Amino acid sequence: ARPKGGSAPKAAGATKEARVRIEETKAGRKGKTCTVVKGLERLSKEDAKDLLKKIKAKVSVGGSVSEKGELEVQGGHAPLVVNILLDLGYKDVKVSGGKPNAALKWNASKEERDRADAAKAAVDQQKVWVSV
Repeated sequence: ARPKGGSAPKAAGATKEARVRIEETKAGRKGKTCTVVKGLERLSKEDAKDLLKKIKAKVSVGGSVSEKGELEVQGGHAPLVVNILLDLGYKDVKVSGGKPNAALKWNASKEERDRADAAKAAVDQQKVWVSV
């Protein structure tokens, strides 16, 4: 823990300019979806844990810091994580991966519709943010 009144480490300011890429993957996770945040490997282990703690609290899920320094958040929450990182001041944050834009099924659950609406709003917000 940092002492009270202490400033953030110099590396933390430099990482705000880092090229952050977020992807949803199931590889090596027994079929469960995981949101992986790449590009923050320069963060110290402590700063990475602090950032992950903020993300997990806002998304209300679990997660961990991998050995490579990538942040892993349980579930498919890429659009929400993009918004959280943008709100925290990270500049170059994008979702990677060529996930097709699949339409919702006619009998989709309310949870799926809400998730799709949140993802669409996140993408729209990012488009506005980038175009300014």
